[in-house]
Amino acid sequence: MKATSSLSAARILEGHRLGLLDRELAVYAEVSLATVKRYRSKLGLSANCTRNQLGQTGEAFLKQEAEHRGLHAEASISGAAFDLRIDGLRVEVKTSETKQGEAFRFRLQEKRVSHYGQYQYTKSYQEDCDVLALVCMDQETGETTVYFIESQFAPHDIRIKPNDPTCVYHAFKDDWGLFA
Repeated sequence: MKATSSLSAARILEGHRLGLLDRELAVYAEVSLATVKRYRSKLGLSANCTRNQLGQTGEAFLKQEAEHRGLHAEASISGAAFDLRIDGLRVEVKTSETKQGEAFRFRLQEKRVSHYGQYQYTKSYQEDCDVLALVCMDQETGETTVYFIESQFAPHDIRIKPNDPTCVYHAFKDDWGLFA
């Protein structure tokens, strides 16, 4: 039994280095999807899903920026309804690196689907967090900007135009005053 689990762990590690997604890892290592997730958790491996990695990049950027400003920032526990806690406020981080025309688009859906579409669950941003941090990572310029919106005022569809001073969200750009 031990030899099998060691072999599974080795195959999962190897497949992860190759960039395989969880379902592909399960086939590659000849184990169940649940086993892959359990091993990834034990081994401290993130998912190879680019969408998840982008989100983690945005969260790490925001945490670092908050700490640089002297704010206390900590990541939430896995499975929490929000991503970070900054000076006591629950922060949900949304990250986009793709512009649609001149705008970064963020959709705050009330129903969310699990990673593999196995189930749906309700997401209430107003109840789950105090602040939305919308991280815009411009691939063309390399510039990253953050817009902070109190969750109670956030619409479901947000389009941010960083270079447009008439954009309704311009006032929220780098508004770290929410954490004062």
